[in-house]
Amino acid sequence: MIKWSQTSLRTQIAVLLTITTAAALLVTTATIFVNEYRRYHAQVSERLTTEAQIIAANSEAALVFDDEPAAKETLATLRAAPHVLRAKLLRAGGSTIARYVRVQDKPAAAPATARPAPAPQAAAADDATPLLTRRLDIFHDGTLVGVLHVEADRAVLYAAFYRRAGVTAVILALAVAALLLVARRLADTVVKPVSRLIAVSKRIASENEYSLRADTTGTGEVAELMRVFNEMLREIQKRDGDLVAARNEIERASQEVAAASRRAGMAEVAVGVLHNMGNALNGVTVSTSLMSDWLREFRYPQVEKAIERLARLPAEVAADASATSAKLCAYLSAATANHRALVAKIVDEAQSLSTKISDIRGLMSQHETVAVRGSTLAGEVVVHEVIDGAIEAAGDALGGRGIEVQRDYGPECRMSLDRHKVTQVLIVLLANAADAVAASGRREGGIIAVSFRRGADGRAIILVRDNGVGIGSGDLTRVFQQGFTTKPGPQRRPTSGLGLHTAANLAREMRGDLRAESNGPGGGATFSLVLPGLPPPPAAQATTGRARVTATSIAVLG
Repeated sequence: MIKWSQTSLRTQIAVLLTITTAAALLVTTATIFVNEYRRYHAQVSERLTTEAQIIAANSEAALVFDDEPAAKETLATLRAAPHVLRAKLLRAGGSTIARYVRVQDKPAAAPATARPAPAPQAAAADDATPLLTRRLDIFHDGTLVGVLHVEADRAVLYAAFYRRAGVTAVILALAVAALLLVARRLADTVVKPVSRLIAVSKRIASENEYSLRADTTGTGEVAELMRVFNEMLREIQKRDGDLVAARNEIERASQEVAAASRRAGMAEVAVGVLHNMGNALNGVTVSTSLMSDWLREFRYPQVEKAIERLARLPAEVAADASATSAKLCAYLSAATANHRALVAKIVDEAQSLSTKISDIRGLMSQHETVAVRGSTLAGEVVVHEVIDGAIEAAGDALGGRGIEVQRDYGPECRMSLDRHKVTQVLIVLLANAADAVAASGRREGGIIAVSFRRGADGRAIILVRDNGVGIGSGDLTRVFQQGFTTKPGPQRRPTSGLGLHTAANLAREMRGDLRAESNGPGGGATFSLVLPGLPPPPAAQATTGRARVTATSIAVLG
């Protein structure tokens, strides 16, 4: 069964118009029908009363003279009134003088003096029929001479009225049917513009085309609705255009911001790379300087002079030159040994330089890999070798300042670490420690202590402690910020405030942490590089093979 809310607007309007008009017609017809019924009932009653009065007037003589034939003849005139079912004329004493019954219900004749026989079965059935009755007393000279009883059939009296009511009902039904057709036509005049409006709305919703417009032909409220709808569409179209323009502007601005962010990121990476390259090249500078000094120590002029003297000795005095030859041979042997030692140093330093250059190449490759994929290159290394390599690479920052580097590594430990990143972090920490010691004004007694420990949870902890100028408590939380520096001004090396910031970022890339501690100005500083590592070694190994430990205890950060 279809719900009323699910029917179309056209059907709803047509049904409502039909019901409303049909109800009005029914009420009007019912009112007319009731009034007509009352008027017709009054007419029938008046007609029956008139007929009864005529019969009573004509029966007065028969009652006065007790003339039954005349009384019967008078009642027989009621045959002309088909609606009269029966009538009887009574004497003043109550006895019947004459009786009339419709022909189909007429009983057998009875003696005039006899009392009326019981009515037949048909008459009994007629008694059940709704009747109109009239009773008239008949007087003669003021004396009651008889009574007339008349019974009329209501159905016969109202047959014409019922026929008229049936015709009225048929006409009403036809009127309602015609009204339904007219209502549907009237509904179309309202629904068709609304249907066109719905079609336009559906197209707009499906195509997002706000340039469409509804048909505004016609007058009245529906046309006004169309015009208001079109005005709304124009406003939506204008706002949609503004929204598209704003979105395009936002996209353009987003692209510019993204490009600027990429440029800023590339610049930051480039500055970090240059800073780390500078730290790594310090060791290369020291190595090349040492190789140059050693090469200048070669005594090529003395060797050449000795060879020239040997060449000038005449053959005849060669036998007497044994003493001189022995001296020359001893000198040449010493010079050769010296040269061999210098060459060995140069070879060793060249190998060290090759290692440092390899570190620089690895550093560049690492920055390129991080820039492309953000990955970490880790491998198994000997931790103390990595620390020693970083100390050697930071030789330029440490050399010439009278700083003692103390080392405390404990037993040899192999771990899976990113060698290049750990080296970069340690170079930065050593260079900053050297600057702090130099800034303290110490000419002697400057100490940088580097130690390595394994935490109870297996993490690797590398500590770099110095006895330099220290760090104020308010600066401990800012030392790792980009561009921040505690150095008072230009020193031996230019400062950019990027070293500790880059080192902290590298520690995070290795899933570790870089922390700073200090006892305040003049109390030195301790930096702890905490890195994830292998499970802790057995207790027996952890307590053997320890190297020298400095007198000042260094807190291990877990």
